[in-house]
Amino acid sequence: MVSSLMIRHWTALTGTLLLAAFSVVVYREARPEWRSRELKQIVNEDLASVDRCSTCHPEQAHPAPWLEHHPAERFGCTICHEGQGRATTARAAHREDPSWPRPLLPGVWLGATCARCHEENEIPYEPYLSDGRKLFLATGCVGCHEVAALRGVAKIGPDLRHIGSKVNAQWLQAWLKNPKNYQPRTRMPNFQLSELEIVVLTSYLLTLRAPSPPSPFNAPPSLAAEGGKLFRESRCVSCHSLKGRGGKLAGDLECFGSKADPGWVAEYLEDPRRHFPASRMPRYRFDRQQIRTLAAYFATELRCQQDPAPEPAPGSPAEAQRIIRRYGCHGCHEIPGFEKAGPVGAELDGYADKPIDRLDFGNRSKIGRTWQEWTFAKLKKPRQFRETLKMPDYDFDDQEALNLAVFLRSLTTRAIPAAYRFRPGPNAPYKPQGAFGRLVEELRCLDCHRIRGSGGSLAPDLSLEGSRVRPGWLKEFLKNPQPIRLYMEERMPKFRLAPAEIDTIVNYLGTVLVVDLPGAGVIPRELTAKGRKLYFEKYACQACHQRGEQGGAIGPELTAVGKRLTPQWLFYYLRDSHRLVGDVPEPALKLPEEEARAVAAFLGY
Repeated sequence: MVSSLMIRHWTALTGTLLLAAFSVVVYREARPEWRSRELKQIVNEDLASVDRCSTCHPEQAHPAPWLEHHPAERFGCTICHEGQGRATTARAAHREDPSWPRPLLPGVWLGATCARCHEENEIPYEPYLSDGRKLFLATGCVGCHEVAALRGVAKIGPDLRHIGSKVNAQWLQAWLKNPKNYQPRTRMPNFQLSELEIVVLTSYLLTLRAPSPPSPFNAPPSLAAEGGKLFRESRCVSCHSLKGRGGKLAGDLECFGSKADPGWVAEYLEDPRRHFPASRMPRYRFDRQQIRTLAAYFATELRCQQDPAPEPAPGSPAEAQRIIRRYGCHGCHEIPGFEKAGPVGAELDGYADKPIDRLDFGNRSKIGRTWQEWTFAKLKKPRQFRETLKMPDYDFDDQEALNLAVFLRSLTTRAIPAAYRFRPGPNAPYKPQGAFGRLVEELRCLDCHRIRGSGGSLAPDLSLEGSRVRPGWLKEFLKNPQPIRLYMEERMPKFRLAPAEIDTIVNYLGTVLVVDLPGAGVIPRELTAKGRKLYFEKYACQACHQRGEQGGAIGPELTAVGKRLTPQWLFYYLRDSHRLVGDVPEPALKLPEEEARAVAAFLGY
């Protein structure tokens, strides 16, 4: 018969064993290395991929926007991250492996893979790739390196077919020696030419003259003061820089008088596109006397001390053409005899797939043996691996080199099924016709402004301008443009438009570039006091906008905004600014209807 003592001992032992078993279970769950793992994988037959990354990496750790539009069950992991998706150890999945063609992409390099599916220039949330593509185009890389997706891009350098009629030998030799010594922001790189190459090129380029050379032009220094006044009134510094200030659309003018022949300047100011059909400079409608004063100002005031340079001796045209062909000058410039010459640099399609053993590290032992480090080093100092290399030095800073390298990493030949590629809807480029179209082309409006998806981003989008501004204000503005955005150095130039030209612009904007804004109704003047209180107290609009002598300078100046903007636009803009202007930096406050009416009354009266 079992005694009560034995029962108590048995109960105690059983309880102890159960507690121990429970403790082991808890301990194993608390220690990841004890926990048994279930292998998780995403098999994608379309992409020919097997990704086991989610075994260790829970998908919910991703930043919010990515998985929302790229579900892991459809895209997997390695289409974006690369690496060995089928690996079952961290070392195999993450580390560089000479036998694996696409190692895991670190940090900012991840954006390069967006280009496999996205062909648009601006990719949301991915600045490195977008900025790298822009820089690749802006610095003329396509002039030397062919990229299939960028074929047909216009040359970025000035036309050199008549360069001998424009510049002098002293300036040209200094420019060829190092362009950034003359213009620090120039896009032209330093080719590190020898003295002999500089002399030979200078001699040849100065022979490239216009069939009818510029007439001798009398620009007496006494006219310089009047020319300077006209220069400032015309707001040339909206595009050009001068003494470190001004725009970035065009070249620096600080030493322009030391460079350009006054006769050439006069002809160019009269009609820029007669000289260079692809010129981005608008035609300003200067009369002959105004042109004389500007030429005098350039020749007298915009001069710099230049180092003496030897007169270029007559050289062999064949030798000059050999130098041009070697360095690929025709990739950026129009040069006689090189109309059919092709790029001189390596084709870059598939460059991202280039294995490490095909990258020439030379004797550079301190550069890591990775595609990323080699490419970054090449962009920073192109000729460091071998003395015989010919790629010029662009003097890229670290951020520019990184952006470019990320773009280059996107140039892969890996095929992605069409079903995975994002294609924006058809959007024919905007090209206005008739009298307005001719003015847009002549004034180069779309270099700064955007209309219906085409154009620049420096100035306001004009797609809805006819509904935004009052016709009377627009007429006066086109006669004499005044600053609206106080923080911008760039200003709308004064084009000296004829009354008929102004009417053409105003009529087109008012009938074509409009949007229906129904229901705004009358904005009662008696709401002004309420609107003032909302403006200054509840919403603190003065933090960004100036009105009178109060407020900040981040947003547009609002002192006389009621004379500029229509009441309907003001009301709808206050209700939902982002609905009217998608990329406006102003917060989407979405004022209630009555508050929007009150603030519109305060601003409009």
